[in-house]
Amino acid sequence: MNQSIGADSPFGGRRAGNLQRADLWDVAFVIGVGILVLAAAFIGYRLESTGEPINAGAPPLQGLWDFRLGVGTALAPLIAVVVVTYGVSWVRRARWAALWPMTWVLTAAWGLAVAWIDPWSRGITEPLLSRYDYLVAVPRVDDLGAFFEAFTRSVPIDSATAWPTHVAGHPPVALLPFVLLDRVGLGGPGPAATLIVVLGASVSVALLVATRALVDLDAARRLAPFGMLAPGVIWSVVSADALFAAVVGWAVALTALACTTTGRRADIAAVCGGLAIGLSMYLSYGMVLALGIGAAVLLSRGRWRTLLLVVLGVFVVVLVVTLSGFSWLDGYSVVVDRYYDGLGGVRPYSYWVWANLAAFSLAIGPAAIVGARRAGAAVVASTRGSPGWPSARATLRSPVGSTALVTASALACVVAATLGGLSSGEVERIWLPFGAWVLFAAIAIPRNRTRLWLSAQAIVVIVLAHIALTPW
Repeated sequence: MNQSIGADSPFGGRRAGNLQRADLWDVAFVIGVGILVLAAAFIGYRLESTGEPINAGAPPLQGLWDFRLGVGTALAPLIAVVVVTYGVSWVRRARWAALWPMTWVLTAAWGLAVAWIDPWSRGITEPLLSRYDYLVAVPRVDDLGAFFEAFTRSVPIDSATAWPTHVAGHPPVALLPFVLLDRVGLGGPGPAATLIVVLGASVSVALLVATRALVDLDAARRLAPFGMLAPGVIWSVVSADALFAAVVGWAVALTALACTTTGRRADIAAVCGGLAIGLSMYLSYGMVLALGIGAAVLLSRGRWRTLLLVVLGVFVVVLVVTLSGFSWLDGYSVVVDRYYDGLGGVRPYSYWVWANLAAFSLAIGPAAIVGARRAGAAVVASTRGSPGWPSARATLRSPVGSTALVTASALACVVAATLGGLSSGEVERIWLPFGAWVLFAAIAIPRNRTRLWLSAQAIVVIVLAHIALTPW
């Protein structure tokens, strides 16, 4: 049974007939998701016209349908053409020391180019000055100890000292990066946007690190172009959710390193992975679901020692924040009330429980959809004819199984989040940390189809960025 992710892997297949059949399934899945998106748009507008507001503006996305042109109109396609034409060939022979920094730089450049379809201030800095966002709350934080202790009291919407929407909807640690920037003399939207762009782009590097650890360097090379032209950049360039995605991304990458190395290096990676997982829980309440992605890595490759050290790292963060005066459970309970007192109470669950999936599909792009389909099909094919736990365990611990398991865990996070009802709209940015690990499955796309689906991914991003005016 071939369990590699190389050119002859079960992800792609070698025989022409099988490859053609797989291509048809790929197209069918993408068309099916496209129908879901069109249905969400049509039904969303019908609900608005009949007096049941869904509060989205451009259903299933938050924003407005508004065609614009700008500097990015030329710059974004140029970057896409360079990556598709030359990048795909370059990554096949690139050394690791060059691969990861180039991926980081091009991911950031791609995000800035897409944002620059609007004027620079509108696309990069103004969203951070929104009265709903973090920067407006920074001047209120004088003493960090008092901030943590009193934070939850200012979460209710009817509180005299109510926090802005995004601050109130997250644990207090989410505000800290912007407070710390201000404390060192780097306050304002410029430094904040720089931090978001730089750290947000590092998610693509975390994907490469995890891929190299769980699969091999060749698979990391194959994934790199998809990270360079990641669809989520439409929402990540000026959204703090990009910071959350970075923390989750490096938590998973460090856990993968801990599971695939030995000695002191493995122990350090495990503890740091646990610290990052714990930190993510105090950046966004929804990131508690991201524990499932880390668990998937541990289940596929982990050892008991690794698990214990990861848990230790998580416990350290929980202990420090709790001793600082903030209770995660109390904060979450109050946030649920605030959510339903606000937009959560007027956005219909019956629509968003499935329309969220349409919005998320736009944020991950067609390449991720095709990769997820192929990864799932490969696991089924690899276990066919070899029933029983030994065969299933061998598949689980193989590159094929690891890829499928991590992707499935990210999709499970999305399903759990939408069924829970606390994500009614705006998931194209809120679920960025999950979307990155669905894109992970793009390594399942055969080499001779890389340019096809990479081009499709870039086209979707460029078209959507031109016609959807988002608040972020």
